[in-house]
Amino acid sequence: IHNALDWVARWQERGHELSVSVNVPPELFAAPESAQLVIDALELTGVDPSRLSLELLETRELELSASNEAIDELVRLGVKLHLD
Repeated sequence: IHNALDWVARWQERGHELSVSVNVPPELFAAPESAQLVIDALELTGVDPSRLSLELLETRELELSASNEAIDELVRLGVKLHLD
């Protein structure tokens, strides 16, 4: 995620407003603090959360009760979620 956001930040510096989609495994959201990893990457790169789309892989394995907090926090920030 950080690498993708770094590229978006580089393009923004050149005046291009790009968005990025990143495939993520369900394990990323296994704990509520996982949202902080994404938030830290957004803050470090300076990319607006609305420029990031997370594509959730293998959602049938996603333990929604454990991941709802992380997902809710990211959506509140403006990160987009997609099912893949």
